[in-house]
Amino acid sequence: MNPATEIFGAFLIPKDSAIAGLQNGILHRVGSVVRWASGPMKGKIHSHLQETGLYEQLAGASLKLGDISKGLEVMQAFQFANLALETVNIGVSVAGFALMNAKLNAVQGAIQNLSHGIGLVSSQLVDLI
Repeated sequence: MNPATEIFGAFLIPKDSAIAGLQNGILHRVGSVVRWASGPMKGKIHSHLQETGLYEQLAGASLKLGDISKGLEVMQAFQFANLALETVNIGVSVAGFALMNAKLNAVQGAIQNLSHGIGLVSSQLVDLI
C-alpha cells in the first residue's frame, strides 16, 4: 500500500517531503495542515494538504437521473398538497365572512328595533306635551 494512503486516506495528498516526516515523527498533522513536531521550527507550518476531490466524486455518483425524477415527483406532491391547503384556506375565509355578515345583520336589526322604540317614546312624549 502507498504510505501516503496509509497516513492520509484517499482524500488528501501531502507533499512528498511531508510523508517521510510524518512517518518518522518530525512532522505531525493538524487537520489539513502539516506542522513541525520538534526542533526550532516546532509548531510552524511545514505544508498544507490538498483535497483530491474523490469525496465529491463519490458523493456525486449517487445523484442520478432516477433520483432527480423521484425528487420532482415529491415536489409535485407538495404542490398538490399546497393547492388543497389553499382551497381549504379560502373556504375558511368565506365561512368566516358569512358568520361576520350574519352577526352584523343581527346588530343592524337590533339597532333598527331600538331606533323604532326610541321613535315611539319620542312621539308619546310629544303627545304628552
